[in-house]
Amino acid sequence: MSRYRLLLLLSLALLSRPGHGQPLRMVVHDFAPFTFADEAGRAQGALVELVQEACRRRAEGCEILYRPSRRARLMLERGWVDAMFPLGVTPERLQKLDFSTPIASTSYGFYGVADSPLERLTAQSLSGMKVGTFGPSFTQYLLEQINREVVEGTGVGMTIDVQPNADAKGLAKLVYRRYPLYFSNIHSADYHLRRSGLTGVRQLGGLDLKVEYRIGFARERVSTDEVTRFNGILHQLEQEGVASRIRAKWQLAAPDLAAPLAPPGVDKLLRDGRS
Repeated sequence: MSRYRLLLLLSLALLSRPGHGQPLRMVVHDFAPFTFADEAGRAQGALVELVQEACRRRAEGCEILYRPSRRARLMLERGWVDAMFPLGVTPERLQKLDFSTPIASTSYGFYGVADSPLERLTAQSLSGMKVGTFGPSFTQYLLEQINREVVEGTGVGMTIDVQPNADAKGLAKLVYRRYPLYFSNIHSADYHLRRSGLTGVRQLGGLDLKVEYRIGFARERVSTDEVTRFNGILHQLEQEGVASRIRAKWQLAAPDLAAPLAPPGVDKLLRDGRS
């Protein structure tokens, strides 16, 4: 490649970066009620509404695309989009992404059938258990971290059955006795239980795992200044009560805006007696 062409390509890449008169290009996947698609394939959901409001206050605006889960993650990994949401923080993501201020707080838990003999989950009760979950995802990441604790505590871990979509199908497998436990984001599980009409499923005790969701910006595409600028807009939405009204509409909890930018402390959950 000639030096002239290389310089031209570099110049075009810089001009296409957000903050140079370009909209931020974001992607979401099917993770109701946070993000999902309407019948026309357009992105919608609680956090889509919140981020769209922030985008309206950004002079260059944003483009929010809906794609299937694996496709959405691939677009972010390969630098085809500037950002993705909602995302939880993991060590791997911290290497490549800059994160926004928290935009919603959520929790995770284990689900079983109503007549399950399990009440409070422990490393011993989880040992050797078959557990369904959605992945690849942050949900799967959390379950794998919990499984490490189960292995350390008992020598025998869980068998994890990964479902490709965060829909009602995984929860339905509980009812059909395909496996005894399903690990899920509680807002997602509750949403799909209501929408599908599934009965005979309940959340089990013994796990208190709170997570703050954020927007993840691709570091190679979005400058630190641009992330700071977008965080300023999100802060305005919090101060004005706009963000809280949107979350209340979808029955979501307010985030801990002071939460540290670090993966959740899963390694304490099965050691301190709470589970």
